[in-house]
Amino acid sequence: MIETKDILKFINGTLSDKEKAKVQLWIDSSESNREEYMFYKSMLDTSEELNDIQLVDENQGWDELENMIENSEKESRVVSFQSRLLRITAVAALFVLLFYAYNWIFIKEPLYKEITSTHVQDTIILVDGTKVYLDTASKLKYYTRVENDFEMREVELTGSAVFEVEHNKDLPFVVKIGDTGVKDLGTIFKTEIDGKKVAVENIQGLIKFFEWENEDNSMILKEGEKAVYDGGKMSRVEEPKPKPKGEMHRVEDVIEYLFHKYEIQTNTAPYADIKMNDSVFVDLNQPLDSIIHQLESTANIKYRKTCKNCYEIGVLKAK
Repeated sequence: MIETKDILKFINGTLSDKEKAKVQLWIDSSESNREEYMFYKSMLDTSEELNDIQLVDENQGWDELENMIENSEKESRVVSFQSRLLRITAVAALFVLLFYAYNWIFIKEPLYKEITSTHVQDTIILVDGTKVYLDTASKLKYYTRVENDFEMREVELTGSAVFEVEHNKDLPFVVKIGDTGVKDLGTIFKTEIDGKKVAVENIQGLIKFFEWENEDNSMILKEGEKAVYDGGKMSRVEEPKPKPKGEMHRVEDVIEYLFHKYEIQTNTAPYADIKMNDSVFVDLNQPLDSIIHQLESTANIKYRKTCKNCYEIGVLKAK
C-alpha cells in the first residue's frame, strides 16, 4: 500500500531510487492509481505554500499538505454527495409529475357531480353546452361527460332552476325533480319543487312534463304554458285573464268624443236601430281603431268607413 506521503515525495523527487520504483510500479498498475497520482500532482503544482512549509520543517510541511489534501477530498465528497442528492431530488420530482400526468390522462373524473348554489343564482354550463341557472340553496346533480351508452342526458334537481337546453333529438335532455320529469323538445324552461309539489313553466319551445314512475301520466307544454304536479295529479295552470281597461259611456257621448277628437263625421245606417242612451264599455284613451274595435266587441256597434273622415254606424247581428 502506497501512502499519500510517499506519493507527494515521489512528485517532489525526494525518494530513494528503490522507493521511486515502488511508487512508479503502483502508478502503472491501474488507471485509478494513475488518476489518484495526477490528482496529488495537480494539487502540489498549484500549492503556493509548499516552499514556506519546507523552509520551516519538512515533516511538518508534509503533514500540513496531507491535511490540505484530506480536506480537499472531504470537500470533493461533499460536492459529490450534493450532486447525488440533486439527482435524487430531480428523479423524485419526475416521478411526482408522472404520477399526476397518469391520473390526469388515465383516471377519469366522476361521471356525475353535485353542486349547491350559494349565490342568488349560479350559472352552470354543462359539457354539451346546456346552461343551467341554479337559484340559491338549490342543488343540481349533473353529468360531466356524455358516454356512448347514454340513452338520455339526465340531471336531478332539488330546488329551482331555469334550463336553456342544447337540443339533441337523438339524446333527449331530462330533468328529474321530485316524482316528476321534464323532457326537452327544444326549449328553455323553469322548474321548481316545494315539498312534493312540482311546478314547471315552459319559456320557449316545447317540453314534456311527466310522472317519473309513470310516463303515460304526462302533458306537452307549449311556450308560455305552466303546469303543476301535487303527488298524483298533473294539471295545467291557467293564468287569469287581465281585466280590460275602460269605463261605461253612453253611445251618444262616445260618438261625440270621436267627432271632436278625430274630426270624423258619422251617420246612422238606414237599417240601424242605435239607442244613443245605451251604455257601452270602452277605453277612450286608446287609438281610434282600438275604440271602434271595443264598440264592435262589447256593444255590437259596427262602424263602416265610407270616406276619408266618414263613418257609418250600424248594429251587428246578435252574437
